[in-house]
Amino acid sequence: MPVARTHCVGLVGVTGRLVEVEADVGPGIAGTHFIGLLDTAISEARGRVRSALINSRFAWPDARVTVSLFPATLPKRGSIFDLAIAIAVLGAAGAVPAQRIAAPMFLGELGLDGRVRPIRGVLPAALAAAEAGVRTVVVPALNAAEAALVPDLTVVPVATLGELVGWLRSGDLHRLPVVADAASLSQDAERIGDAGSFDDPEHVGNVRDVEHVGDVGDVGDVGDVGDVGGRGGRTVRQVSCHRRRTRRLPR
Repeated sequence: MPVARTHCVGLVGVTGRLVEVEADVGPGIAGTHFIGLLDTAISEARGRVRSALINSRFAWPDARVTVSLFPATLPKRGSIFDLAIAIAVLGAAGAVPAQRIAAPMFLGELGLDGRVRPIRGVLPAALAAAEAGVRTVVVPALNAAEAALVPDLTVVPVATLGELVGWLRSGDLHRLPVVADAASLSQDAERIGDAGSFDDPEHVGNVRDVEHVGDVGDVGDVGDVGDVGGRGGRTVRQVSCHRRRTRRLPR
């Protein structure tokens, strides 16, 4: 069977690096082999991916399965690669068309029952995808809003491996909800901001004449203005919206 390829992102700090995920299903002693400078979480992905495929009613290849994550010199960490590995294996086994998985990027962790679980680092991963020229990113449904913050990127949210495979087999993008941009998210944020504007004196108090903070006790409620004592004659004049206790700051 031909080698199937798709893409994912490896995170190095807060920077995303494009990773090509290759899968080969060929003759030999049945087993699964991962290569590409992997950490423990990715090495354990063989169990998660295999169970996710079987519980989603897809057959695991009874052959030698080799999965390579390129570039080999880039450290790969976390479960963000689970979904891309599963799709590459399905492509190599002929369960989904290999040409349909080559262009999109797949991000997500798989549960043993085939659910696509949310992951960390979706925003830098989506940014890396856009910079690399990727136009479609498949992400866990709960991460879709975060990925949609990146402009010029079509975000496909998925909840299960089964529904993703159904979309890949049909090639019909309308089978799944698509987030094309973050315009609606921006509008929601503006409405939230208008509800409690920082320019409204009824909602936010003014903090002024802050010189230096030593040991400070309770700060009063709204409308309480006065000197709060500190060491060495240092004072703080403050109006606060809520009663709170300030912590000791280093001198």
